[in-house]
Amino acid sequence: VSLSSLRLAHNTISSNAATVLGFALKANSTLVKLDLGYCQIASLGCVGLSHGLGLNSSLTEIHLASNWMGDEGATAMMTVLKMNSTLVKLDLGYCQITISGCVGLSHGLGANSSLTAIRLAYNRIENEGATAMGTALKTNGTLVTLDLDRCQIGSLGCVGLSQGLGANSSLTEIRLAYNKIGDEGATAMGKALKTNSTLVKLDLAKCRIRGNGCVVLCDSLCEAACTVALSELSLSQNKIQNNGAEAVQKMLTVITSLTKLHLKGELDL
Repeated sequence: VSLSSLRLAHNTISSNAATVLGFALKANSTLVKLDLGYCQIASLGCVGLSHGLGLNSSLTEIHLASNWMGDEGATAMMTVLKMNSTLVKLDLGYCQITISGCVGLSHGLGANSSLTAIRLAYNRIENEGATAMGTALKTNGTLVTLDLDRCQIGSLGCVGLSQGLGANSSLTEIRLAYNKIGDEGATAMGKALKTNSTLVKLDLAKCRIRGNGCVVLCDSLCEAACTVALSELSLSQNKIQNNGAEAVQKMLTVITSLTKLHLKGELDL
């Protein structure tokens, strides 16, 4: 059998069935893409599936979004990330992962040398999870895209994440929309961008950033204009006020790499 792609999304897959699929992955050497999104796979099934993923040498993309993975399943995926050297894309959005699961995943990510994209959107990783992800970014040299939309991350979590971003040299896109990072988080992100020269896309929509935070972020970008690679920035649905809008205007005259700017709604000018 030379099957390279298998999509089983929106089926009900028991833990036993997921474990059997894991066994199959141990021996399979042709499957490249596996989509198990919305399959109601519980944590035990994710553990069984992970046993096969860790030993598989062909799979490059797996989608597990909207399953009941939980922290036990996420911890099992940590082992996968430490062992597997072919996986490039991993979608774990909306998988009921909380702080401990994200910390485990971060440990795996820090040791991984193949993954380029990970999606953790709609999981409650909070500040501790975001900080752990920041620690992973300090040592990971392959990740390109990080999606942390709607992860209940506050200002402290964004500070921890930003510290990792400042030391990272591979990430080109980070999504943090609908988190509560506020002005403190925006300030930390600005500081990180002074030393980061690879980030191209930054989504900070609906992040409770106000005028002062926007000013610091924009000023930081201006200070690092010669090294900043940013081409797309979203500050939509933040109340950046007049002083923030003026800082954005100034930034546009300095940052020549920026080609897309999103300021939709809630400008509160």
